[in-house]
Amino acid sequence: FRSEPGSDARVGAQREAGGNIADLSSATASSPRPFGSSMRTAIAALFDRSDATLAAAAVAAEAALADEASFCVAEASVELLAPIYDPEKVICVGMNYADHCSEQGIAIPKEPLLFNKWPSAIIASGEDIVMPGATRKLDFE
Repeated sequence: FRSEPGSDARVGAQREAGGNIADLSSATASSPRPFGSSMRTAIAALFDRSDATLAAAAVAAEAALADEASFCVAEASVELLAPIYDPEKVICVGMNYADHCSEQGIAIPKEPLLFNKWPSAIIASGEDIVMPGATRKLDFE
């Protein structure tokens, strides 16, 4: 999340949609950087789900919740960012659901169908999906 336009991105945790967000970046500021030194490494570490990273996230969340006035912010007061932060590339698997193949009227592929997307295709929850003028049909996935 970002607290104001142009500010640094932060790692946060939220128990329920619409609830307060625990600022894990601030809650761990006085300890060694458990999530790495940049937002990209922080998000990669969390997606890696190693025991050490998950334990560090749990400790940070407990610290934030123990001092909500210092480390928690209202969702309405921040900009939520995409959970995949600044990817170098995005590789996707096509026709990976039988229902999707049926909808398209094609057989389930024997081998994975890979395609790429531009990193700018990743958007946050609530952001507009922009359909270019020349586009006639758009899959929202």
